[in-house]
Amino acid sequence: MADKKISKIAIYPGSFDPLTNGHIDIIERALEIFDQVIIAVLHNPSKKSLFTMDERVVMIKQSFNGTKSVLVDSFGGLLVDYAKMKNAVAIIRGMRAISDFESEFQMALMNRKLNKEVQSVFLMTGFRWIFTSSSIIKEAAQFGGDISDMVPKAVHQKMLEKYPPQKKAIDLNQDFFYFRILFIFAKTIVMLSLPPESRAACVNAFVLTSMEVLAVTMDRIVFFDTIL
Repeated sequence: MADKKISKIAIYPGSFDPLTNGHIDIIERALEIFDQVIIAVLHNPSKKSLFTMDERVVMIKQSFNGTKSVLVDSFGGLLVDYAKMKNAVAIIRGMRAISDFESEFQMALMNRKLNKEVQSVFLMTGFRWIFTSSSIIKEAAQFGGDISDMVPKAVHQKMLEKYPPQKKAIDLNQDFFYFRILFIFAKTIVMLSLPPESRAACVNAFVLTSMEVLAVTMDRIVFFDTIL
C-alpha cells in the first residue's frame, strides 16, 4: 500500500488591514510551493486597526471565494506555536524591497531559535505590486484616491464604506467660465443692435467689453497653467 502523501502547509501571517493585491500575489506564489496556505490574521489588541479582526477574516474569505488550498484563520500569541499547532512546515513572508530584509531577517532568526522545525520562506512581491502596502492604500483612500486596482473587490467595497467618495468642490472659475463669456458677448450684441446715432456713445463701453473678454480668457489660461 502506497504511503499517504503528507500535505505541506505554510502559514502566511499578517494584520491584513486591509488585504491587498500584493498579499494575494505572495499567496499565489506560495501555492506553487506548498499544498496549502493558511492566512493567519494577527489579533493584536494594542494596535489600532481600520477593520476588526472578524471583518478582515470575512473580507479575505470573500476574496478567495472558497479556494480549497487557502484557509483563513486568526491567531494570537507566538507565531511558531500557532504554526506547530497547524502542522505547518514554513512561515511565508513577503518582501517588497531590500529595506524589508533587516526586520524580516531578525524575526526569522527569532522564530528559528524558538522552533527549529518551522522554516521561514521569503518570497518577492511581483514588480507590479512592489509599491503597495496596507498603510499606503488606507492613506490614499482617506484622501479620495482610486484604489480599486490595488485591492480585491470585496475589500474595495468595504473601503468605500469607511471612506465614501468625496464630493468635488465647485470651482467657480472653471464652472462659470462659459457663462461669463456668453454674458460678455451678449452685452456686445446689444450694443451693436443700437441705432447708428447711439453707437458712438457706446464705443468706450465696447472697448471695455473687449478688454473684459481678454481678461477672462487670460484668467482661464492662468487657471489651466496652475492645475497642470
